[in-house]
Amino acid sequence: MKSEYTRWKESILIQQSKLDVICGDVLLSAAFISYIGPFSKNYRISLMDNFIKYATDYKINISNEFDPVNVFADAATISEWNNNSLPADIVSSQNGMILMNSERWCLIIDPQLQGIKWLKEQYRDNLCNLK
Repeated sequence: MKSEYTRWKESILIQQSKLDVICGDVLLSAAFISYIGPFSKNYRISLMDNFIKYATDYKINISNEFDPVNVFADAATISEWNNNSLPADIVSSQNGMILMNSERWCLIIDPQLQGIKWLKEQYRDNLCNLK
């Protein structure tokens, strides 16, 4: 009985710590979706470092290990994307997160046809219904 109490108490503390940073994490993730899509991996890292510095300077609480992909997509969703032919690298996961959480149509520059292959697999059931 005591171990269950301890587990619940630890769970409450973890959830409370997540509540303390949720606004900052969502703010930076929204900035990521809005502004970072067209850039290369190195420039994305540089911009995110600047976003994080800005948040720190203005005392906006964010997670210690902030990752915008984890705010809008969980491991199961990313795994599903990978099963549907999305490459498993971080930039592809970021691009998938941007695409799946954008309000408007995204411009996809896809010289290797990886994105179109993933989209066809991702929406295979919907494409079959269009006939």
